[in-house]
Amino acid sequence: MPGPDGQPVFQFSSDDPLAAEHALVCKWVREAIASTPVDRYYQDVDLKGLPSGRELLSSSPDRGRLLVQAAVAQAKFWHASREKIRDHAVRDGQGSNLARIPGWSAVLGAEYKTLAVIGALLRRSLPLDRTDLLQLLEWLTETGHSYGLPIGQATKSLERYTAKHGIDAEIQNAARRFAAKLREGSGKDANRLATAVDQICAALPQQDDEDEPGELKPAPVPSSAGDQLALVPLKVMLGMLPAEAASETTVSGPDRYAMLTHSPLASAHVFLTRLL
Repeated sequence: MPGPDGQPVFQFSSDDPLAAEHALVCKWVREAIASTPVDRYYQDVDLKGLPSGRELLSSSPDRGRLLVQAAVAQAKFWHASREKIRDHAVRDGQGSNLARIPGWSAVLGAEYKTLAVIGALLRRSLPLDRTDLLQLLEWLTETGHSYGLPIGQATKSLERYTAKHGIDAEIQNAARRFAAKLREGSGKDANRLATAVDQICAALPQQDDEDEPGELKPAPVPSSAGDQLALVPLKVMLGMLPAEAASETTVSGPDRYAMLTHSPLASAHVFLTRLL
């Protein structure tokens, strides 16, 4: 939504569960932009150099997780605003000189400063849950290639989460889409991180494939392969045949082996006995 000067402004409701976190991230963005020249919107600002940045960095791990949620929502807003300005400029035949388009530098600067918050917070070991991780990976995949995206920090967050909780099919699919998007870029770091994500997915068993502790599997059932009367004692022991199936036996050979009376291997036993 545009502000009084026509520039896009991220707005949130006071009833938003993340209202306090949104307010702090917005305060940082304002302070960071105000600390740099207008034509240096891309310039990095050290979070430690501003009061709001120091407050962000000193947050607890639990609040850091909430701040990441708020910052990702704001980054999505700034990216969408940027794409809207670009589309209008292209339609007006001004797509080759976006820096002169009103609002472009301000929106891009706000996006970069918001991405810096996410990257700084994700360097820490935050208690991200499954939903947090999925939203993080999906956001990075949908955004595509953009300067300042915390792809390295997100990869490390994926590694931390899966080392503790394992990986399920949905997370694995989201991670592989993220890796595929990374490979579309031309940077060496992106390709290296894509390989790291693929290795994480391949090294960990899927949760759906793991047996629950103490889970009893059903007893094997006879199949049409082979002869039902072969290996009867073993099949009885495994519960594949009832105990009475091995009730009628006869002594065979010098070792007095208890062979089934109607064993399909009777002739083979006789032949082996002659060789002994």
